[in-house]
Amino acid sequence: MMRFLAVAQPWDLVGEELDAVLDRLHGDVGVAGLSLWAATPPVLALRVSPTQPRLVRSEGGLLFHADRTPYAATRCQPLEAAGSVAGDRIGRIIAACGQRDMPVRAVISASRLGRLPKRHPEMCCKNVFGAESHTALCLGNPDVAAFLVGLVSEVSARWPLGAVVVRDFYIRWAEAFSASLRTPPLGDLGRSLLSICFCESCRQRAGEANVDVESACRSVAARVLRGVEGSGESVEDAPSLAGFLRWRGEELSRLLARLVDVCGCELLLDRGGIYHLHRSLDGPLLTAPAAVVTKIDGGDALASAVAPTAHRNELRLPLTLTAGTDGPTLVSLCSRAVELGFDAVEIDDFASLPEQTMTPIKQAVRFARRAAGAR
Repeated sequence: MMRFLAVAQPWDLVGEELDAVLDRLHGDVGVAGLSLWAATPPVLALRVSPTQPRLVRSEGGLLFHADRTPYAATRCQPLEAAGSVAGDRIGRIIAACGQRDMPVRAVISASRLGRLPKRHPEMCCKNVFGAESHTALCLGNPDVAAFLVGLVSEVSARWPLGAVVVRDFYIRWAEAFSASLRTPPLGDLGRSLLSICFCESCRQRAGEANVDVESACRSVAARVLRGVEGSGESVEDAPSLAGFLRWRGEELSRLLARLVDVCGCELLLDRGGIYHLHRSLDGPLLTAPAAVVTKIDGGDALASAVAPTAHRNELRLPLTLTAGTDGPTLVSLCSRAVELGFDAVEIDDFASLPEQTMTPIKQAVRFARRAAGAR
């Protein structure tokens, strides 16, 4: 059966409005459950729903009071999002959802956790030229990896969850995808190369694994500086770089396996985000028994969103698609998703959706369920 879920921030569900919002989502629209943020990157959101404040700004971080015990083995300690923690709001939302048989999944960011990159610049990704990221921690750093393991362990043990969804699970100098770098000669492949992390931790650990990281570093620097778009070059033309990327993918896959082991419920890996890398540069190698959520920006990307090695596949539809489409298009997309084997769809940030988009979503829910029942 195809399930539809709404992605929400805890501050979208507050006070007396909580019951009314959940009744509307569950009873009227047909949303089966919530994907609720528990640890976020920086947020700037304009909400069209009748909830105050209309403009939400947060530096991000944990949206609950952390227990320090799971993080005893790491120097990377949790930081709560300033001004956003009000008692156990997440617990109250989960309890209200439980009364309606709406399972809740906790969503956490792996590498873009609010103020943590500012507190620990030594644990952030660095590009080939030594510039550190101001927003992205390096998951290849043992302290950061231990922090993430502790976070998944704590969140999954703290509340009765249906799953934990891990977003931003990558090692990237994220600034490479800034709009200011989208001009020639630094095209998509060049920006992808510039995003490769060569922080001290990656260099040291790759060297210990007998990876020729210095040669890989020189190869990336040369390609970025001279431009590679349209040149016919590929990552495979540089064996040292290919070896470094293979090692990095294996490291991420091992970390993913650790997260699956410590998670007290199902763990899902979100492959979405604004970063579309050259296929040879993307990771991790999905060898752990994890389910996958893939964000798409249109129906033409639907078939390629299937991860064949995943435990199961889900879709995440961004606001640009759900708010900007007509009913038949959304219905057709979701029905096609059922045929391809997807068993759930997340609708991103429902609090930012105009009211008129709820009708197409409700139609998509009904027709997708009908298609699932006919399989």
